[in-house]
Amino acid sequence: MPNFDPSTLAALTFIRNGARVDRPAELASLHIITGADTALFNILGGKIALLAIWGEVTVQLDAVASLILLVGNPTVGTSVNLCAASAAITSATVGQCFTMTGTLATPMVISDAGGFLLQNNALVLDPGTIDLNSTITQTVVGGGMVKWTAFYLPLEDGASMTSTI
Repeated sequence: MPNFDPSTLAALTFIRNGARVDRPAELASLHIITGADTALFNILGGKIALLAIWGEVTVQLDAVASLILLVGNPTVGTSVNLCAASAAITSATVGQCFTMTGTLATPMVISDAGGFLLQNNALVLDPGTIDLNSTITQTVVGGGMVKWTAFYLPLEDGASMTSTI
């Protein structure tokens, strides 16, 4: 196999997977302890196709039976659950991932460390935010951390996605 320089690999990755946006793990405790919707990503300037999104546990979560799901929260219009709530994320360990199938009514998947499947279907989202909904508050700030990553394609001129922080 040929050895590609980093810029070529980055271009090939974009062509195959879309643009990548990361939300730092150190912000994880901010969105799990709230027990409500907290914006993870901004969608700006037009519609995007959400190709993949996942959260990877980087610090073990508390022993609290939280359920999580992702919500598309448009600037104009009605919010939509991008998946159904997960099973309990109680004490999720380092390396476990939270992913979606891409089917709106299907629960968020909790994968073991070592690998997971990307979503089957792209989701078209309007400008606004992608929010994490945590049904039960984690008990300790810093009691768990999750790094969120998303891949998207802009569907309209000027459309983009950024981390909320």
